[in-house]
Amino acid sequence: MKKNNKTVLVSLLSVATMILAGCAPNPSNSQNAGQTISGICGSNIPADNLDEISIGIKRIDEPIIAWGTKHGCFAKNGLKVTPQIIEGAEAVAAITSDSIQIMASPLGEAITYFANGGFEARVIAPILGYSQESIDRAKQPPLYPGKLLLQSAVFVKSDSGISGLEDFSGLTIGSNSLTGTGPRALYAALAKVGISKDEYSVIEIPTENIQTAIESGQVDAGIIAGRFATLAVESGLKLIFYPGAYAFSPGPTGAWITSSSALAKHSKTIEAFEASVKEINLLLTNPENEASWKEVLVSELEFDIETAKSTLIPEYWTQDITIDDLARFSAELLSSGDIESVPNLRAMLGK
Repeated sequence: MKKNNKTVLVSLLSVATMILAGCAPNPSNSQNAGQTISGICGSNIPADNLDEISIGIKRIDEPIIAWGTKHGCFAKNGLKVTPQIIEGAEAVAAITSDSIQIMASPLGEAITYFANGGFEARVIAPILGYSQESIDRAKQPPLYPGKLLLQSAVFVKSDSGISGLEDFSGLTIGSNSLTGTGPRALYAALAKVGISKDEYSVIEIPTENIQTAIESGQVDAGIIAGRFATLAVESGLKLIFYPGAYAFSPGPTGAWITSSSALAKHSKTIEAFEASVKEINLLLTNPENEASWKEVLVSELEFDIETAKSTLIPEYWTQDITIDDLARFSAELLSSGDIESVPNLRAMLGK
């Protein structure tokens, strides 16, 4: 019965997408030789004539790549994108060895890679960001009005007795990284209520395992993002706060980045990727494309129907990342001791 419901939803969403976007549905084997890829982006390029590029993504970035692929946004620019779920030190090793050419990264991490000798990071295009309106709303109840308000939230067991930021002294917190956007926001948010980093501990756990770690008592709380955050709410965990609402200023928070060596070797392909993702970001700020985005969650990423319905479309950022954006993150990294000096921010933007 569940499979039938899923099929019905995908069909209904496909019809809605065609009505709103004026496009025909894509054949399921559109990546096969002899087929063409078409969709909202208006591509009509033979699938066997595409240049391939490998990228490293976090799970939160899966929908944008799946949506762009399904709707011809990469094919329009002559690309076939092969994503890998990879992050942190593994992603750095992959990009320096050229096994991937592009990776998704929080801006703070990108600056850290460059400043601390990981590799000479180059910003290609923004991914996510927050508006002042989004930040302000995420501080006000209800924190879950049927959907997430920001992409990353802190959860605890419903009977934990933890009710707010002030209760986090002495806790163990699970996070998929120790230096990414989520934990950096957590550190900043707790500092604002007088709790320093030496008063709690953060341990690294894959995103998909954090809910289980909270439920089993391995950790007291956890930072969970994207669809896993939606699942955590549906499973009965308590959403305590959105760390980004207390730590971020309005602006971009994440970007597609490459290395200076990859850019020199794959400049045309990377330029094509930049054009593709900027168009995708713009299209996904249009409410008319919400149905097609949620269709992809079900048909391509195997979300269940209810999770897809309540999953928040991220705030994809449509403005170019500026020196001022990078300088803001650099100042925070200097203050926290994560970097000793600010790298060449103009070089990071290719200027």
